[in-house]
Amino acid sequence: MKYAYCTLFLIILIPSFLSATTIIPFRHLGEAAQLSDAVVLAKAQTPFETPFGDQVFMIVTCG
Repeated sequence: MKYAYCTLFLIILIPSFLSATTIIPFRHLGEAAQLSDAVVLAKAQTPFETPFGDQVFMIVTCG
């Protein structure tokens, strides 16, 4: 009985933290192009990190 309230609390609380979003990708790029206002195709090349203040950003050049 000592842990009954704790267990009940966790059973009620944990599902709210475990909710998720499912993203369903397009079957092919043509379907994405039909449903989008604009389409940009780029090829990632060399990523590099650059510090800015107390944050570090990763920049990827596209060609």
